[in-house]
Amino acid sequence: MTKRARLTPADTPEKKENMEDWFSKFPDDILVNLISRLTLKEAARTSVLSSRWKYLWNFTTALDFAGIGKDIIFPSKEEKSEYVCWVNKILSLHKGSNINKFRIRCTLDNSHGRDITNWIYTATAKKVQNFELDFWPPSHINDYAFPLERYNFLKRGHGLSGIKSLRSLCLNALKVSGEVLEFFIHSCPHLEHLYVANSSELLSLKVVGSSIPLKYLDIHYCYSMKEIEISASSLVSFRYSGKDIKLHVGNVPQLVDVVIHGAPLFQVRYFIGLVVCCFPQLKTLDLECCNEVSTIVLWWLCMFLETFQVSCLSFSIFSGIHGIWTLGITQTVAFKTYHYRT
Repeated sequence: MTKRARLTPADTPEKKENMEDWFSKFPDDILVNLISRLTLKEAARTSVLSSRWKYLWNFTTALDFAGIGKDIIFPSKEEKSEYVCWVNKILSLHKGSNINKFRIRCTLDNSHGRDITNWIYTATAKKVQNFELDFWPPSHINDYAFPLERYNFLKRGHGLSGIKSLRSLCLNALKVSGEVLEFFIHSCPHLEHLYVANSSELLSLKVVGSSIPLKYLDIHYCYSMKEIEISASSLVSFRYSGKDIKLHVGNVPQLVDVVIHGAPLFQVRYFIGLVVCCFPQLKTLDLECCNEVSTIVLWWLCMFLETFQVSCLSFSIFSGIHGIWTLGITQTVAFKTYHYRT
């Protein structure tokens, strides 16, 4: 005779009923907060728990479409269509009025422009706080362009309440102009992080204003860029990767983190003004270029190590003419260590 498995206290119907009653005591907003900590697929699975949970996941504040299971890089045409349909379906079901996180991460271009534009409208209409569009790698031919009609609509003062909550804006592999970015910088009172990469339309950028809340500015691989002007009292970190540009730095009393990685033929001396301006307050400085740098400049930087409390300095100089020379400098409170590697 087969013995029946003995029920543990946790398996008894009474225990399960008590557990359900315990959850039922929570208001919907707390349950939605818990669901918003799950992935979209996990959130959707909660709909089978009970009739009360059936539609709660439709109010999640985290719409993170970072691939189906994993990030989609170099997807096929069918995979792109599947991804776009997935996003559209979730958005059609979403009932919430606020979005904390909205992230798209898939190789898409202007052939999906209508869908992408609708996603932007939906996210801004629901007062998104952290907004990311990542279409890497860029096509450079048919990249999606930030919709001018949406920009002009916002510029006329319509729908501004939808972007007032924006705290982070990350754009990768789409066309966006400096004018549009500057509008967001000045119109979003809580915008702390701006990340732009692989934008062929970004020619110049001004981050200027005493009341600008921006703390983190990242500009990477925008090879059409010619000029950046920075004067923002709240800025803490500036990171740049790309070719030589004109860099104008004014009032940046909080800037402590500077990372500059240059493209081939990059001349780091064009950025020395930034270093001179901020050296006394810097905690982290990382310079990397693929061209010769004057030993006088390096000597000058090393001399400042004796004067200022810089916690971490990293210099990587790659010369395509005389081989590879890397100089790494690290300073701690107790001692200094210098590493030379050839």
